[in-house]
Amino acid sequence: MNSLSNNAGQAAVPFANRAMLIGGEWVPAVSGETITVENPARRKPLGEVPRGRAEDVTRAVAAAAKAFPGWAKIPPRDRGRQLLRIGEVLEARVEELARTIASETGNALRTQARGEARWVADTFRYFGGLAGELKGLTVPLGEGTLSYTRR
Repeated sequence: MNSLSNNAGQAAVPFANRAMLIGGEWVPAVSGETITVENPARRKPLGEVPRGRAEDVTRAVAAAAKAFPGWAKIPPRDRGRQLLRIGEVLEARVEELARTIASETGNALRTQARGEARWVADTFRYFGGLAGELKGLTVPLGEGTLSYTRR
C-alpha cells in the first residue's frame, strides 16, 4: 500500500483498495465494479471501494439475518463489552480515522475530523455501557438528539 503526501510532505492516508465486510468476510461487489474515492480538496485518488448494488445489499441482509439468532443469544452485558472493546480500538486509532475522514471529505482535521473520529469511538462506548442497563426506558442522548425506544 503506498501513501499520498500532504502539503508538508508527510504521509497522509494510505492509498487503499477496500472490500465490503459481509458475513465475516471481506468481499468485492458481485458486479466487480469499484468507485474511486478522491480527496475533494486535491482531486487526487485515495483508493477504490466496491460499488455496492442491490445484489450486494441482499447478500449483506441475508448474512445479517443468519448472524442475528446467535448474536441475540449473547447476554446484553456481553454484547456491551464487545461494543466497549470496539470503542477502545477506535480511540487508539482516532488520529488515523480523523485523517481518513479529512482526506475523504475535505473536512478540516483540527476543527472537524478529529471531533468526528472521537464521536465514533464515544458512540460505541456509550451503547456498550448502555447495553447492561436496558430496562425498557428511553435514555436521553443529549440536547438536540432524537432518542426513542422501540421494542
